[in-house]
Amino acid sequence: MKKNNFLLAFLWLLTASQAFSQTGLRAVRGTALPVCQLTVSPNKTTHLVFPFAVQSVDRGSGDILVQQAAPAENMLRVKAASAGFRQTSLTVLTADGSLYTFVVSYAPEPGALSLQLPRLPLSAAPVAFLPGKANRAVLERDAACVAATAGGKHRTARSGGMRLQVGQFHIRGEVLYCQFRIRNSTSTRYNLDQFRFYVRDRQGRRRTASQELELKPLYIHGAGAVEGHTERVLVVALPKVTLPDKKYLVVELMERNGGRHLQLKLSSRLLLQAKAFDQVD
Repeated sequence: MKKNNFLLAFLWLLTASQAFSQTGLRAVRGTALPVCQLTVSPNKTTHLVFPFAVQSVDRGSGDILVQQAAPAENMLRVKAASAGFRQTSLTVLTADGSLYTFVVSYAPEPGALSLQLPRLPLSAAPVAFLPGKANRAVLERDAACVAATAGGKHRTARSGGMRLQVGQFHIRGEVLYCQFRIRNSTSTRYNLDQFRFYVRDRQGRRRTASQELELKPLYIHGAGAVEGHTERVLVVALPKVTLPDKKYLVVELMERNGGRHLQLKLSSRLLLQAKAFDQVD
């Protein structure tokens, strides 16, 4: 029986080898990702701090306890379920597509109680997300690139010495990047509370749920207070959207504990002027 199994395995390898050669494909050796050594105990908690939000966690066994440290999205608490467990593994996927792998061993005294993991180069991130799931590192890189571009001043809203101006639009895949410039002409700091985006019908005074659809930003670059007599550039990454002529995109900027609220209405024609990233200045 063992001899027959060996013969079948040999024939399968021979067939696969011929298939590779006929299709022009060739087998390649996989690249081993780095592995970190981690020691834990049941009496002390080890905190792992990652550069991006944790997306998923896989434990090699139930001998270790892992919990996300809410409200932090990028921190895990790890400890042993009991003393003297057999060596196991822990794998963590973060929002930039990076995969962190740990070999976890028992130790009465853990080597460290807090570990800050380094940010991996974007080119080294081995995991590709499913369509519709944005890579946080790509969002940060692209938004910073758009923030550095000039020109494209389209629409302006003003209120109480504040000015909100639309800059350039850029698009990559399913993500639309919108650039805004906020100018504070007063001596009073402007504390940003909400930055809302929603699609609204042009017709009808009374809004209903069917007439209004809110778009949740995927990422906001440059968010923060606008000091007196200064200007701040913000770039908002939104899910790609195209609008019929009867709808428009509303942009609302709300001040925390204040009344200097700003609103812009953007047409479909304006959004369709978004440039591809090979056109970024």
